[in-house]
Amino acid sequence: MVLLFSDQRNFTGKVLSTGFLTKVGLISYSLYLWHQPILALMKKEYSLHLEPVQILIAITLTFLLSYLTWKYIETPFRNRKRFNGRKILRYSFISVFICFLCGFLLRENLQIQKIVAPEQMARYEILKNADNSHTNQVMFDNKDCKFWSSEFNSNFINRFEKCANKYNGAVFILGGSHGMDLYNAIAKNALNPFVVSVSRGFCRAHEFIGDQSKLPKCQYEDFKTFAKKFSKSISYVLYTQTPDRLFKVNTLHSATHEDLSLERVREVVNYLADIKEKHSLNVIMIGMLPSLKISPISWRYEQPFEQQFDEIISQNSIELTIVVDEIFSTELEKYKIPYISKFESFALTLPNDLILEGGVTYSDNRHISHTGEMIFGQRFIENMVDKGFVLLNSSQ
Repeated sequence: MVLLFSDQRNFTGKVLSTGFLTKVGLISYSLYLWHQPILALMKKEYSLHLEPVQILIAITLTFLLSYLTWKYIETPFRNRKRFNGRKILRYSFISVFICFLCGFLLRENLQIQKIVAPEQMARYEILKNADNSHTNQVMFDNKDCKFWSSEFNSNFINRFEKCANKYNGAVFILGGSHGMDLYNAIAKNALNPFVVSVSRGFCRAHEFIGDQSKLPKCQYEDFKTFAKKFSKSISYVLYTQTPDRLFKVNTLHSATHEDLSLERVREVVNYLADIKEKHSLNVIMIGMLPSLKISPISWRYEQPFEQQFDEIISQNSIELTIVVDEIFSTELEKYKIPYISKFESFALTLPNDLILEGGVTYSDNRHISHTGEMIFGQRFIENMVDKGFVLLNSSQ
């Protein structure tokens, strides 16, 4: 419509014929090609919402590169005397190959990337190590009496019985995948030589909310049978779990107080009260670890982590975890069962404790990493000893 109804005699034609707009028209294809990668890279480097100065830089850079591309690439290649179709095709293939080769080398060769972008690659290694903690979780075993099992099999029972004759009472950790994390944190840091755990993923002392068809056989009823025989050889039973499985939604970031299943909370409380009373066990519940919005493997290593904390930390998750802590503490107090939150026992503050000693303390959005096991484990032992649970720090 513009072409049909504008010419040199009317206002639209005169405006479009000005020198500036004519030049914009000449480089318009280059502008089209350049603007998207420039904006995308700047948003990736800085923020999805660029500051006015950053937008101005992006526009200036787009125009500058577009002019250079138009003058030194587009215009020469339009000269049919210098470049025929065959030459253009050949140069295109060569260019694509060079770009592919450079991209492949920079993407796949970590040594080259470490030279080109050392700070970014240092952050990449930190995230990679955190993810390895999750995907390649190794359960601590000192080949003596610190050991873990996913079930009460004959190997575990026989080994426990030998250790019970060798040392004083065991520190026994029960739980799901968070029980596995807590076991590693304690076993690696406690001086007590007798620390064991039977714990496995997806296993909590309450019914699963949702589809239960793919759940494993859990260890809680078997522990009651085990405790009948070995209760005198157990000094403490520590139980822990994740908070989010107590809610009727999949993520704490979008949950509300009303989504909390008080029925599931009561199931946990009743189980712990039952094993305490029937087997005269010293039961302690260790509280909840608030979940993150994003697992470390999905953080952007191109950008300092501190600049991403708003996207990583969920205040809603923290607040709901505190609510769960308070409810459990109140309910367990009726049975004189101590409840110690991870905010207290881990001395946990977020985001301050997300990056410590050059590592990420979370392995994914819900579990602690090797770094977290060592740091939080040390804090946990110190906190428990301060509370009078000296057996965790005993060499007897």
